Amino acid sequence: MAYTKLIISGVMLLMTAAGCSAGPPEKHQSASPYQTGVETRTVRDRYFGMGPVTNYTQISSNRESGASYLGNQTGEFHNTNLKHHNLGHDQDMMRYTVNNTAGFKARSISIIGNNAFVNATYTGNDKAYKQAVNNLKNKLQAQMVRYDINLDVKNK
Repeated sequence: MAYTKLIISGVMLLMTAAGCSAGPPEKHQSASPYQTGVETRTVRDRYFGMGPVTNYTQISSNRESGASYLGNQTGEFHNTNLKHHNLGHDQDMMRYTVNNTAGFKARSISIIGNNAFVNATYTGNDKAYKQAVNNLKNKLQAQMVRYDINLDVKNK
């Protein structure tokens, strides 16, 4: 028991002595904003690197050596000022096409994976029903090449 306390005390003493006797600051010739002011860094910063809190004033005062902030530089977040293409745009385009085709009225449009399920009602002539449905399906397929169009038309 006494030996373990002695060993632990000795290790603690060595760690404290090694941390306090850092010697003169090293000279570093780098233009990086993270390496400027080496002589003012603490022992903790030398061993554990730059910390966001301890070196905040050093980093913010070095604006001329680093790039200025131009907004979000990563590709992970969308810029909310720009209009981005999404599935809703595809649904709106299919709905517009169905509604602007004579005799058709769009109902629900769902996109699941590479399948587009388009539901519509047909109010035109019964004799031209099959031809009109085929024309609408071909029109939608040509417009939305990335989807397999599944057209379900109810005849009124």
